[in-house]
Order: sequence, then structure tokens, then C-alpha cells
Amino acid sequence: MFAVYGAGAGGIGVTRQICTALVEEGLTEEEARERIFLLDSRGVIYAGRDGVDDYKMPFARNPNFAKGWSRKSHPVVSLEDLVNNVGITVLLGFSGSPGAFTEELVGKMTEHTSRPVIFPLSNPTSKAEAKRLAELVSEERLDLMCVYPAIADLRYVCKQVAIKVAAKAIEQGVAGAPVVPESLEEAVCTKM
Repeated sequence: MFAVYGAGAGGIGVTRQICTALVEEGLTEEEARERIFLLDSRGVIYAGRDGVDDYKMPFARNPNFAKGWSRKSHPVVSLEDLVNNVGITVLLGFSGSPGAFTEELVGKMTEHTSRPVIFPLSNPTSKAEAKRLAELVSEERLDLMCVYPAIADLRYVCKQVAIKVAAKAIEQGVAGAPVVPESLEEAVCTKM
């Protein structure tokens, strides 16, 4: 199950691509759309909700989709509500609202899969969930209106992000195998 957090041009474009890929894998378009939840700043997009732009409507849920759910927010169906009630395994961030991908939220996702897929890149870059990645976008790229590092820098960027993630995991005591912080770069490089 997919949650696309951010329903601007980027979020809608990616949502369309996911839907197309699921259809190419053999699902009907309706079945594909049932596996994708699109959220904007006011929660899950559903038919009849106030303030839903026309371009979001192809991915709007049935108005009663959350009937019977345990929810913290009403009438909004928040990202937290969604993750708590649906087996979300893929979380994609395209929002300008930072801080939504909490440790609790990610922990809840691991109840449905041992390896959740999380793409925490919001825009503008200054609001990206993945702060280390945001720091690696050069001024030249930003001047070109690019919010991600260049493909040519992918290996370096991945290494830097992995080092930051590992350091945070060690700091929080959730690292699976203890690594001496001084050898983080070496440990990451051996896994690449």
C-alpha cells in the first residue's frame, strides 16, 4: 500500500506513475488506485472533501473510506490516521510541510513490512524530511530549480546519507549491529 504525502505537481506525477506501473503489472486501474492514498496539507484526498482541486480528483477516495477507523483527527484523515489503519508499506514525501515522517510513524509501518520504503523528500529543499540529502544539493543545482543532487553524485550522496542515518541509529540505540562511530564511513563503504 502506498501513501503519497504531498498532492502538488510532484506528488500527482509520481502517483500517476505508480498507478501506471501497477496496471502494467496486471492490476486494473481501479485496483491500482485502491492501493494508493494521496494526501495534501488537509489529509487524505476524498470525494466531497472541501478544498480538493480538480486535478487531485482522479485519486480521491470514496467519502466513506475511513468508516470504522480509529482516528485522532476529524473530519481530516491524517497521515498518522492512515498509517495506523492501513498496511502502508511505501511512504513518499512531496510536501512543503516538514516533520511528518516521525519515528512513531515509521515504527508503525514496520508492523506491516520489515523493510518499509520511505522517500522523505519534500520541497522546497529547505523543508525536505531528509535533511542530510537536502544539504547535499549544490547551489548550482538549486539555481537550475533542481531539488535533488545530480545523478553523477549519486554514490557520494548515498554514502553521506547512509552515514548520517547510521550515526542517528547509534545515537538512538536502535542500530542492529554496533559500529564504532569512527568507522562509520568504512562500514558504509563496505556495504555499497
